[in-house]
Amino acid sequence: MKIWPAIDLLEGKCVRLIQGDYSQCKIYDSDPVVVAKKFEAEGAKQIHLVDLSRAKNPMDSQINLIEQICKQTELLVQVGGGIRSLRDAEDLMAAGASRLVIGSLAVTNPSLTEEILSLFGDSVLALDVQVSRGDYFVATHAWTVVSEMTPESIVAGYPKVKSILCTDISRDGKLNGPSLALYSRLRKSLGEVEIIASGGVNSLDDLRELQMTGCEGAIIGKAFYEGRFSLKEALACLQDE
Repeated sequence: MKIWPAIDLLEGKCVRLIQGDYSQCKIYDSDPVVVAKKFEAEGAKQIHLVDLSRAKNPMDSQINLIEQICKQTELLVQVGGGIRSLRDAEDLMAAGASRLVIGSLAVTNPSLTEEILSLFGDSVLALDVQVSRGDYFVATHAWTVVSEMTPESIVAGYPKVKSILCTDISRDGKLNGPSLALYSRLRKSLGEVEIIASGGVNSLDDLRELQMTGCEGAIIGKAFYEGRFSLKEALACLQDE
C-alpha cells in the first residue's frame, strides 16, 4: 500500500481543516515547499496536494506554489482542489503535476470529466461520502451538497477510471480511525479500480487494517503533523506486513 503524505495549501501555507471547514483551520508551516522536501527526505515517493484556496475561490489559485513543489522535488505529485475546467487541468499538468484529482466535477459535469480522463488517463476521482438514509452518498461543492449517487454508481459511469480517492467526511481531520467498512465494501464492488483511503488515520494499526481491506493507498495528513507517527515509521510498518 502506498502512503500519500498530504499537503493542503491555503494562502501560501500548509494547513489542515476539520471536515472541510475553513473556519476550523490550523496552520502547520508557512513554507509548503520545505514540508514537501521533508517528506521526500523521509522516504516519500509521492505526495498529495490540495489547493484549498482555489477550491474556495477560482481566482485564488496556488499554482505557482504547486509548480515550485513539482520542480524542487522528485516526487510524484497528485493535485486536486478546484478543478473546474479543462484549462485548469491543463495548467496543473503544465506546472508539473503527475496526476489530477477530480472531485465535484465528476458529479456535476460528466462529459468534461470524461474528457479529462481521456486526456490525462491517470487522473483520480475524489469521492467524498456522507452517511445518509443508511447508505453512503457522494457530497459535492465543498461537502455542502449531498447527491443521490453512491460511490459505486459514480464509478460505474466512468469505465476509463483507474483510481478513486474516497473520504468519509465524518472522519476527516478527526483522527478517529478510517472507515474500514466503507473501504471493504468498495474493494469488493469495484473490481480492479485502485482505492486510496482518506480520513481518520491515527495510528500504525490503522494503516495495517487499511492494507488488509485491500486499499492500494492511504492519504495521511494530520496524523503526521500532530506527531502520531512519522512517515518513516509508516513505511517501515507496511514493509513489515
